[in-house]
Amino acid sequence: MQVDRAIQRVEYTDPDAARHRETVTEAQLAGCRRIAEGLATAGRLAEPWTADTATDMLWSLIAIDLFERLLPGRAWPTEKLEEHLWTLCEATSVAPARDERCLRRYRTCELRAPDAGGGRVTSCGPFGIPSTPHWTDAATIV
Repeated sequence: MQVDRAIQRVEYTDPDAARHRETVTEAQLAGCRRIAEGLATAGRLAEPWTADTATDMLWSLIAIDLFERLLPGRAWPTEKLEEHLWTLCEATSVAPARDERCLRRYRTCELRAPDAGGGRVTSCGPFGIPSTPHWTDAATIV
């Protein structure tokens, strides 16, 4: 956090600091966009979000101010902050799952095509989004 604050102080007068800030911002936005687009593609992005608005909101939730206020400011452990941020994001951005067992971030479920002998198995990733792009409406939770 201290490095981020130091860069903030000089980013408008130091071209190297400005480039660093831009690189970090682009990487953060790309990560947030992957989450938002993954939810949208899986049909799990809650109303009224779009991939663009969800990207922006997720990005705003990783602002250094939030971390400074809760970690050193309120003495939250990192694990508590992580859990609460995921809960906030899931509650506001993720549409209800077909099966809530897939929604929990650290749990996995198996999806099996209902054809002969169970077919292909896929694990769910974060927010219950399948970890591979082979999600079908015919899949069932086992």
